[in-house]
Amino acid sequence: MEATSLSVVLVTRNRASLLTMALAHLEQQTFPAARFEIVLVDAGSTDGTPEVMQRYAAGAPVRIRTLRTEDTNTSRARNTAIKTATGRWVLFLDDDLLAGPGLVESHVAAQERAGGECAVIGKVDMHPQADTKVFLGERELGRRRNFLKDQPLRFLDWRLWNLSLPRNLLIEAGGFDEEFSVSGLDDIELANRLEQQGLRGYYCDDACAYLWMPLNLEEQRRRYYAEGHTLPRVMEKTQSDMVRNRYLGPLRWGLPGPAQVMLPVYRRACMLLASNTRPFGYMCRRILMHAMREGYRDALRG
Repeated sequence: MEATSLSVVLVTRNRASLLTMALAHLEQQTFPAARFEIVLVDAGSTDGTPEVMQRYAAGAPVRIRTLRTEDTNTSRARNTAIKTATGRWVLFLDDDLLAGPGLVESHVAAQERAGGECAVIGKVDMHPQADTKVFLGERELGRRRNFLKDQPLRFLDWRLWNLSLPRNLLIEAGGFDEEFSVSGLDDIELANRLEQQGLRGYYCDDACAYLWMPLNLEEQRRRYYAEGHTLPRVMEKTQSDMVRNRYLGPLRWGLPGPAQVMLPVYRRACMLLASNTRPFGYMCRRILMHAMREGYRDALRG
């Protein structure tokens, strides 16, 4: 039996229909199915996610390990997946991303080119056939679109949307901090620890994953709120000016005071009208930054 080169880790909750698409794309990889595995963690789903997981685990050409927990702590779920994985490298992939056919092969090749111990940051872009009405703040996609092939990247850009890391170093670093009550910037805190231990990160343009579903504004508000809520602990643990400068900059503080009374109206307008036009794209970004600010303030209040 061939050794497992890479373990794809997916933590999911209540996304049965999208998980079906994600797993179908992972089944169609150019990398030999015998040399990678998928570790699926269901973090307390109440929809048809468990049935989707079992159906794919029973008939997929690639080995799928399934785990279920009622605990919604994402950091704990990821740590469980890391311990269960058998691959030399762990590829973290969001459950709303569709793997390009060469995703696994490109991550393995990039790791091998770098000597096997590095962070490989893959490309994330909109699927060519997807609805482009997206509420996602373009700061993430825009930043990755500006990366150069094999460009060295600092820990701030080691986000878990499409990222591979050596499993042994993840275990040595202690994994994710399970004291984070929500999943926000906890991946940056772990990335900082790994970088402090000497790990280096590189961008791989060939390792591409795609967004398919339009990203709902309310879902994104919850995500930005969670990032803001975890920010004080991340700053405390990393003591990094880079974190402070990126997330506490004056341009990231959402809506000005007088405009906040109109927030419900702005949110409604952005949900109903085309968000990819310049005025509404701008307003959506301000709304998301305002959500991050609220999360940050709530965390400071305790």
